[in-house]
Amino acid sequence: MKQANLEELLRDITLSAIAKNANGEEDVSHMLFEIDAAVKSRRTVDCVQFEEAWKDVVEGSSQPFLFINFKLASEVCAAAYDEGKEVNELTWNLALPFINGIDADRLPESGFDWLDQGEVHIAHESPQLFECLMEIIQLDGQ
Repeated sequence: MKQANLEELLRDITLSAIAKNANGEEDVSHMLFEIDAAVKSRRTVDCVQFEEAWKDVVEGSSQPFLFINFKLASEVCAAAYDEGKEVNELTWNLALPFINGIDADRLPESGFDWLDQGEVHIAHESPQLFECLMEIIQLDGQ
């Protein structure tokens, strides 16, 4: 498995889920409100489930970040299990610069610009995970 491919896949599906969760609204404050609601209800959007969110400072940075934890939707886990694979332990975080901690001259123009600054951190992985997810996502799309 190529770690970069898994991070890229998770980043793509996560950013897409956040954008859909905000109903295409580009305003950062609206996105934050919708993220909060999704976390509190553990909302599932497409193939990801919102789990929790918190603010923290990353070592070596004075900038606070918003961390959002995700898991795969139960339907994806069930489809993988039907194929003889377990993906229920996969969790990842999206780390975004906390909007209130960004200098005024560096504020993103839209919520989508803000999301582009996000980085994925995988909490649990297995060697076959990327290939498995690609198979399941293709099965789901058929």
